[in-house]
Amino acid sequence: MAAGMDPRLPEDLKHAIFEHVAITEPEMMPALMLVARRVHTWITPLVFRTVRLNNWPHALAFLHAVLHRPAAVLPHVRHLALEGRSAGPLLPADVLERIVARCPNLHALGTTPHYDKHAALLPALAAGPGRLRNVTTVLRHALGTGGADSLLPAFAHVTHLCLLDEITEQPARAAVCAALPGLAALTHVRLTAIQYARRPGVAADLLRDLGAVLRRVPALRVLLVTGVTFGPAALQLGAADGDADIRLVFAAVSHDYARFWRAWEDTLRGRVPDLWARAEEFVQAKREGRINAAEMWLAPE
Repeated sequence: MAAGMDPRLPEDLKHAIFEHVAITEPEMMPALMLVARRVHTWITPLVFRTVRLNNWPHALAFLHAVLHRPAAVLPHVRHLALEGRSAGPLLPADVLERIVARCPNLHALGTTPHYDKHAALLPALAAGPGRLRNVTTVLRHALGTGGADSLLPAFAHVTHLCLLDEITEQPARAAVCAALPGLAALTHVRLTAIQYARRPGVAADLLRDLGAVLRRVPALRVLLVTGVTFGPAALQLGAADGDADIRLVFAAVSHDYARFWRAWEDTLRGRVPDLWARAEEFVQAKREGRINAAEMWLAPE
């Protein structure tokens, strides 16, 4: 080291390093908080930055903190998944509504198929400051008894939407296709087609209906369809009657419950590559001629 050079890192750089480690490796937080008082101050707001509300210890600690010091906890929640159980939600719907309503900086919200009261959250989300950008949900649960217009203004600023409805079923696909054009902020959409292999001939129907949606939503950068059973050959057969929109992308991704929600968390923490980003890069490669523009199949990493 050159003479006179100060070996100490700037305080803002130290802060950034500790924050990055805490976000990407949350299991390190208890040890990090013991390093120094200022590090404890930096890390404390990050403890509940990402919360999966289930019956795991982290979720139970979150509920305990909310009960005793809500003002110190809820403003720091950025990503919240309401997981519930097969027997129903973990907490009463009105309690969850109050928790969501008091998270002013909520950026990403996920609700599993076990949580069927998403529609009840819409007023709380609509009354918030409009920071919600990323939603994973079941559309029929979000709609409740209302129509597609009921999603606004709660979803008015949502850019990334993942819907867990099975779009190989025509009623679900029709509802999804009707709702998407009304959400003007959308740039990235992910849909679910797990039962693809069990419905022969559905490829052509999917390409037709999703192509119509893409024509109505020109601002959409990518429409990603994920499942575990379809492949390139079936997609080529489905596209035989016409050209598919360049923004339409298919990928074989597991929708196993544990893997799906772990990926949801890991993506938001920056621990794994963002699937939407990969799909968008794939579309850009098609635009630039580096990949055949007719290709729709995003190969696994």
